Amino acid sequence: MRRILHQSRRLCPPGPFDLAYVRRFLVHHRDPSDSLSRIVRLLRPGGRIVAHEIPPGSGYPALTPRVPALQRVDALVHAGVKARGGAYDAAHRFAEFCRHTGLRLLGQRGFLPAVEPVALLETFHAVLRSLGPGMIAQGITSQGEMDDLLGELDSPKGAQYTSSFANLYIEMIAEVA
Repeated sequence: MRRILHQSRRLCPPGPFDLAYVRRFLVHHRDPSDSLSRIVRLLRPGGRIVAHEIPPGSGYPALTPRVPALQRVDALVHAGVKARGGAYDAAHRFAEFCRHTGLRLLGQRGFLPAVEPVALLETFHAVLRSLGPGMIAQGITSQGEMDDLLGELDSPKGAQYTSSFANLYIEMIAEVA
């Protein structure tokens, strides 16, 4: 254990750092403000935090032609995070988190990454296979719905798409006072 700790200090010195980046991180915490406070302590005054989170119910990811299973899988994932006590709506609460941690909110924006359609379908298929048993155990969904969704994600792989977008992300840029 001592050796691991020593190696981690060489790989990641104690700071202070100029920048911290978190992606799909705050959503998994019961108290995202506390998590941000811990990060703030590692940054120098004037240092910045960039956070990317996915808001629930945005209508993305999306393919044209439409594959409704994508939105249902996204809704199930957010429901699973909520059931575990995570901040499933963290993307909508950046200003609140900044107020609680003393960060100065510099900006927020949304963006939609364009993706390759089959890769998007395969990613959501993998997410469903990975998280499905836990969501069934939590009572969020059933094995029947999981099987139906997996089938819906398999069947359109050969279709011709005119557009393909991953999840909508909300980006926060904040500065340490």
